[in-house]
Amino acid sequence: MALKNMPFFKKLKGFTLTEILIAVLILGIVGGSVLMLGHTYIKHFEQANEITVAKDRATMVLTYLEKRILHAGLGMPLKAEEFEAAFEGLWNHQDFQGEQWQRPVQEPEPPSFGEPYSESEVLLVAYAVPTTIFSISSGDINNDDGNPTPIEVTGLDEDKLAEDRPDQTKGWVVFPSREWPFKVKAWNNFSDPKIIELSVNGQKNWSVIENDNLHYVRFMEAKVEDGTFKARDLALINKKSGLQPIVEGVLDCRFTLDNNGLLAVSVLARGNKKYTGFVTPEEVPRYWGTVKGEWRKYHLVALTRGWRIRNWRPE
Repeated sequence: MALKNMPFFKKLKGFTLTEILIAVLILGIVGGSVLMLGHTYIKHFEQANEITVAKDRATMVLTYLEKRILHAGLGMPLKAEEFEAAFEGLWNHQDFQGEQWQRPVQEPEPPSFGEPYSESEVLLVAYAVPTTIFSISSGDINNDDGNPTPIEVTGLDEDKLAEDRPDQTKGWVVFPSREWPFKVKAWNNFSDPKIIELSVNGQKNWSVIENDNLHYVRFMEAKVEDGTFKARDLALINKKSGLQPIVEGVLDCRFTLDNNGLLAVSVLARGNKKYTGFVTPEEVPRYWGTVKGEWRKYHLVALTRGWRIRNWRPE
């Protein structure tokens, strides 16, 4: 029997040219759609990742500032003449360049009369650093005309303090129950309990009560420079300090202070990738400044936060 006469082969049919063209067209449409969806997904994923990076950077800046601003002015006088006098000797450090601070928040300055708030691109703040050290004994702290007063404490960290160095912040401590800083004249870390000897500036004597928490004193400058958030501890050691990079990819920080002692900050941060065209609009929510042209080639995020200064009293 010839093959062409077999029933199996009689049922076989080939594809026409039209059918092949329709199949190719369908495959092209489906394949193109898959590619477009894939490209859209990748683009969306990249955008989300860049926004997350920018948000994380802004959050790190706010976290860094928060623990310092929350303790700004703690245990310190708030009036200008009292603040200057209380820290007399510290202003001799070259970091201050002969300028005497007038308040725990030096920048931004208090708002001018009739203005709701003041604004600055630099933050200058004096704050207290909590420790695990507590006073065991109480005593009246004399000024420099008398002998320093020994106070028994639960411990001492010699790396965080400096003996008889009023020109360094390591030479000062504060206690939350008092609004006046104390100079560290000497200490005895070998006695039991430990002893720290304190004195004060000014004519008024101050007392230290039992079970009060000792805090270190620090002065900080913070600002954005060259696309990086930077900060430095002023007068911490016996030489001029320099700004240290804290968070990169930060384009701007704006600080405001209102009449109620609310210190607020707006942080503008970017993602990692710089695009050839603009990917961010001219206005970014929660950013108080003007977005520069080159910045718009990054995905940008702005975050704001505010903290009330402790013991704030308007001038």
